[in-house]
Amino acid sequence: MLGIGLIGLGKHGSRYARHIAEHLTDAALVAVCRRNRTEGEKLAAASGCEFHVDYRDLFANPRVDAVVVAVPPTLHPAIVEAACQAGKSLLVEKPLATSLAEATRISRMLSVSGVRAMVAHTLRRKMKMTLTTSAIVKARVSCTSWTEARIVCVRSLRTETLMAGGIAAVS
Repeated sequence: MLGIGLIGLGKHGSRYARHIAEHLTDAALVAVCRRNRTEGEKLAAASGCEFHVDYRDLFANPRVDAVVVAVPPTLHPAIVEAACQAGKSLLVEKPLATSLAEATRISRMLSVSGVRAMVAHTLRRKMKMTLTTSAIVKARVSCTSWTEARIVCVRSLRTETLMAGGIAAVS
């Protein structure tokens, strides 16, 4: 059984917790982390798992094999660094970073450590994402191959850009 840790228990994180508990047969939610201790302990108790107020303690938990990260993207670099040091695989909610420089730094950390990671795109079917994709296509943003692709940051769909980051489009 794969032990999953979850960092961030807001709207997306709570949804991940529910999906892990209800839909994964070969994995279990074994630990959660949230800065708000009261809310975090409540979800941990309801899920039958351990609670950590500090993500570093979650990475140190020997029951945790892989970690889902559902926090604002400004927090991703430090969390990814801790995952690399602990050797824990990651699923990071989009966007990976708030800038190309941060995305490059994260990519290098993962490459050097050998930690497996992926970026989740859970809202790809939502209307705002569909409209944004449509606008990108209309602007003729394209690439001829993945090796020629480069990341272009598009203005965030949310007004709180420090919390929401941006959308990465391939061009």
